[in-house]
Amino acid sequence: MNNLPEELSLHIFKNLLPDKSCDLNEFKNYFLVNKEWNKLFNSTQLKMALKRKYNLITYEQITYNKLITQLCLENLFLKINYSLLYLIDYIDLINLPVCKFTNSSCIDNMCHLKKYPICYYNNHNISSYITAPLMRGIDDQGRNYLLFTYMDLETNEYMYEFIYHKTINNTSFLTFSGAFNNTYIGMLSENKLNNDYLFDRELKYDSLNYMKKLLNNERCRIPEYNEELKCFYESKDKGNIVLI
Repeated sequence: MNNLPEELSLHIFKNLLPDKSCDLNEFKNYFLVNKEWNKLFNSTQLKMALKRKYNLITYEQITYNKLITQLCLENLFLKINYSLLYLIDYIDLINLPVCKFTNSSCIDNMCHLKKYPICYYNNHNISSYITAPLMRGIDDQGRNYLLFTYMDLETNEYMYEFIYHKTINNTSFLTFSGAFNNTYIGMLSENKLNNDYLFDRELKYDSLNYMKKLLNNERCRIPEYNEELKCFYESKDKGNIVLI
């Protein structure tokens, strides 16, 4: 790479500029490869390339800090449900590891309609994308999501769960997906008495509180079904669920 003409190197390096996922930690690492990489990424040409790529507006000196702040504002913070920003602050959210999984059909658990059922039964091969207990990402429909990975310390059973945005009739809300009966966050919002089937998987307070407990390393329990009320509630003594 160091032997390439600077013009060609700049053209190649444009593909390494931050995208709408705002993976800043990955971008920072490029500056540390060597002095040549650092020089190229600090060039005005690459800063202008990022500015033009996303039509970013700057009125003063162009810096990555200003460009990336605007990029994150437009593609992450203005598009994420305020309930998640209540659970995770600005700095912690932006520094979460970014998951490269983008298949919206899989996140919606609808991939079996487009592919062989083996994708669904193999949990979409999601384990090959997981590098941390809590990650964020953006799918091929531009929907931001959080990916929780947790386990029951009593059984050593691992589970994953997407918390993501869904829009129906111009109304956006938080919902969930994962393996059947292993979506402990979302199950606490399910209610069989809810007649509005379009929004019956919308996350409610109990689910948000369960996420908060997970994030605070508080002990979480396995949800149990109440036949009379037709909904799930967090049990008092079953399981010991933690982020792993």
